Amino acid sequence: MLLVNKKISIFLFLIIFSFLFPNIYSSENIVYVLPIRVKIDGFNEPLLISIKYNNKIFRFDVSNGVIIEINFTHGSYVYHQYFEITVNKKAYISVYPQETIRKIMMDRGYYRVSFVSRVIGCNSYQDFLNNKSSFTVLLPMIKINEKITSTGKIIYLDAVNIMLKPARIISVKPFSLKLDSPYKLTVIDRNWIQFSDRNDYLILPYDEAFKISYLLSSSYVSFSRRIDDIHLVISIEAEKIDNLDIGREILYKLTNTLLSELDQYISILKNIGIGSSIFDKKYSYANILFKQALESYQNGNLDGVRYFISRGLDQYTFIRQDIRRMFLGSYIYFPIILVSLIVFSTFVSRLFFEKYFKFGFLATLLIILIILLIVSTETRIFLFFGLASFFEDNLRTLLPYELQRSSLTSITLVIVFLVSLVISGLFAYFIVSSEKIHFSLLLLKRRKIRFFLVLITIMVVTSGLSIHGSSMYGIITEKLIIDEHDKAPNFLYLYKRSLYRIKISTRTSYKVFEKSHLQYFNQYDIQLLKMLLDESNTSIIIHAFTFLKINDRNVFLLFTDPRYLANFGIGSFCNETVIISKDLAQLMKIYEGGYINVGKHRLKILKILDSPITDYDLRIITSDMVSNKSSNYFAILPNKYVKEFNNVYVDKILFFNVSEHILSKIMEIRLGLSYISKVTLSKEKTLIMGYDYPIIKGENKVIILERFDDLGIIFISDWYSQLIVLTIGFLIISSNALASVYERRRDLKILTCTGASPLDLFINIISEGIGIGIIGGLGGFVLGRIMNTMYTSLVGNKSLYPSIELSYLAYSLVIALLSSIIGYLIPARKGILEVVPSKLLKRSSGKVAKVSKNELLLDNFMRISFHEMKVIKRFLHEVFPYKLEVGGGNWGFFVKKIEKRNIDETISFEYYGSFKGLYVSNLVELSIRVLLEKEKDKINPKITIYSKKLGSIPKGELNRLVIYIRDALMQYIDYKKQFYDKNREEKQKNI
Repeated sequence: MLLVNKKISIFLFLIIFSFLFPNIYSSENIVYVLPIRVKIDGFNEPLLISIKYNNKIFRFDVSNGVIIEINFTHGSYVYHQYFEITVNKKAYISVYPQETIRKIMMDRGYYRVSFVSRVIGCNSYQDFLNNKSSFTVLLPMIKINEKITSTGKIIYLDAVNIMLKPARIISVKPFSLKLDSPYKLTVIDRNWIQFSDRNDYLILPYDEAFKISYLLSSSYVSFSRRIDDIHLVISIEAEKIDNLDIGREILYKLTNTLLSELDQYISILKNIGIGSSIFDKKYSYANILFKQALESYQNGNLDGVRYFISRGLDQYTFIRQDIRRMFLGSYIYFPIILVSLIVFSTFVSRLFFEKYFKFGFLATLLIILIILLIVSTETRIFLFFGLASFFEDNLRTLLPYELQRSSLTSITLVIVFLVSLVISGLFAYFIVSSEKIHFSLLLLKRRKIRFFLVLITIMVVTSGLSIHGSSMYGIITEKLIIDEHDKAPNFLYLYKRSLYRIKISTRTSYKVFEKSHLQYFNQYDIQLLKMLLDESNTSIIIHAFTFLKINDRNVFLLFTDPRYLANFGIGSFCNETVIISKDLAQLMKIYEGGYINVGKHRLKILKILDSPITDYDLRIITSDMVSNKSSNYFAILPNKYVKEFNNVYVDKILFFNVSEHILSKIMEIRLGLSYISKVTLSKEKTLIMGYDYPIIKGENKVIILERFDDLGIIFISDWYSQLIVLTIGFLIISSNALASVYERRRDLKILTCTGASPLDLFINIISEGIGIGIIGGLGGFVLGRIMNTMYTSLVGNKSLYPSIELSYLAYSLVIALLSSIIGYLIPARKGILEVVPSKLLKRSSGKVAKVSKNELLLDNFMRISFHEMKVIKRFLHEVFPYKLEVGGGNWGFFVKKIEKRNIDETISFEYYGSFKGLYVSNLVELSIRVLLEKEKDKINPKITIYSKKLGSIPKGELNRLVIYIRDALMQYIDYKKQFYDKNREEKQKNI
């Protein structure tokens, strides 16, 4: 037994081991068979080809179309392998197809694997001149079959195609550009091969022009998924190939392609009617940046090229994403607008065009849509993009790459319209078919003054919301919040900040985790600033610094403009002088008027400072803003010496004697420099990153800090201020709604007498609020737009950003509806309680509780104190039975006999008679029993309807009988009041 178990254990171990290590063969025993199909184009004679793998060389004489096979050994299976292929001619080699996707078996499952083949490069420039071409080639190893023999394993690979053409050498200027994240510029196709030992020459096939295709791409993360945003292919074909400058060609094509796309996007917006100046500014900055990139390339500065191209792409991305935001946003908010418009048109036509309902509905809807097309640019965006996307594919380039490849825009448009029409159709049908809402609208027409008062209130509230939106998006002027009336000489400085914020949104609040930090300016920031200022009267003063070892001390060297220090009372500071700290003077044992060697220069000590000078923001000027550190050992030098030192840092740039015109221009420059992007990490988390250039204005040590952050942050953070407006509007609407409800108490009492439940009364009152909310929301949006236009015209400032988004119309409607509904809630409750006291009502409201074959039981809905027993008994005997004959003897319940029974503390009244319905002529014999049961100190009436022919009564007539009983019992309220009033009068007479 033990032996058997041992054999089973060994067998199981071998099985498991074979699963874990399926290929237990030595490298010598695995043989790979790789067929290579050679095609020759342009050679008149066979070629001698040698293929080298590891140290094994295969030689073949081949002609066109010959298939050669090489057998080699390798340890484990890999998807790709490097080979060295040599031809005895000046040849150009290509391997195709370049990418093959196959489903292969591995790890006991099938997986899709991408096999890539490519030519790495030509190995020797000198060998090529000597009529010998040697290439390193990456070949795919696609396993199609395998065979196990007694000596080992044979793996058969799929055939590889190689094309050979006569080739020549062209001289080129090398080019390699790595862009800033998230942009990538990669080669996806080319018809040339680079030498491994020479990068200024290329191999090109005879009789072919130089060709190359680049892919410009960028991506972002949305809900933990990476989405390809930009996917732009740029192809170059150069006929003239002598001393070809690849970099210049690609930069020209790249800039022209991007600028033409931007021009196309902006022209689309202008055709729709959006004349936003921010897009024009961003376009002009992109143009300047791309030109500066070309200049940097001509000067041989690839770092400058990278910087300016990346910043130009920032401008391109900004315009593209902002237009996309409006475009996609319209798909989100337009359904809300469409539903609201159809519901509103139904309200209006039901109210004013009762005889010509269809005509009134269509006329109202068309008029509002025309008004929206005039005042709302986003409506035009939705209609234009939606309709045009059916016919124009180039509009889809605004979308992420995944959406560009499909027709989601067209499909979404159809779905949006269909879903919106279905939802709005259901609401419209409910309004048309509901008699309760119709009655409420008729009541609304009777109180025109109160109606217009509440309506104006809602319009004012929502117009404030629209103005809020336009101030965030429309009237952000070029000067922003810097005081334009300050004519005195002022000082500004910019500092560079790298933004990194994680914004976490919840249902109630927003949390922002700030990881941003200051950064040093680089030479390209300064170069761009100088260029954009056009050598105006404004001087740029650069605060640059470095460190120098003096007497084993790390001395802080600050380079600045002499005119800057003149503002602090140091007027004679010039190029041959230096200012040092007291600690440094004591260290070097020197005094004012003496000399100090700084670098190669001997400078005169103009002044020794007991304490450092503070800047306009109260910061020590001899400190590093980025690290926020300062040194007691410092020297202040004129900025002419900055070029003589290495590792110079620029932490801020000062603008001296800034005029109002230059101030406005600096704000525009800052707008052009700023680049901020938002990345969605999850449904709650958003990453905001990029660069910001805050401005500090200082005079007499008064600081104004202006920040141009992401519009989304401004929009969200300022939403809380709208709660104040909403609260004020709610209070005003509530007071007016309360007065409106009290004015129509008589109407509500009439409704209760006709069988209306408290819910029916509530719907009537709230429907009035909904109607006023929709009208007020639309009117408030239009009013806000009018006020916005008037303000812009009076002030004379052009809007910097696109006009109010379509979202604000949706928000206006939602806020108006919330304001009116919340405002009507309390008045509705008070009005209902005034008509139907809450002490007499339960939530069931006298509904049917139980139905059997011959009996129907109603829910308790009255609450009567025990001391009222005498009153309720008299009411049930004298009043109740005769109130059931509601039709004036034509229909209702006709009492023939009343029986009263007393069992302990329970009293019952049973009414025998016949019931005739409103639309049924037959009389049905039935009885109604009212049972008064004592529960603690209360009396709960229980009502039962009994008849052997109960099933023959139609359900509608039976419900009508329940309403008659309920209304008859409700007469107890007035009867009790009269009873006690009469007793009170009799007592007073007796007294």
